[in-house]
Amino acid sequence: MVLAWGYRLAGTGELTLRVYDSNSPGRDDIELSTNISTPAAGLPIRHNLNIAHPVRGFFAVTYRARVPAAV
Repeated sequence: MVLAWGYRLAGTGELTLRVYDSNSPGRDDIELSTNISTPAAGLPIRHNLNIAHPVRGFFAVTYRARVPAAV
């Protein structure tokens, strides 16, 4: 599992998610990308993750910002 921290959406429909991958410490160039201009089943997701198999999909989870408690 990775954490998306930024994105780019080109006018062509090319969506690129910038992600943090705990399996690649120190790297800030990890990305997932696909073209969302014509959604269809089986769209390829390109990536440079440190894995040998393809990425099958991604999903959003509920998030609410919080200020950390003082230690």
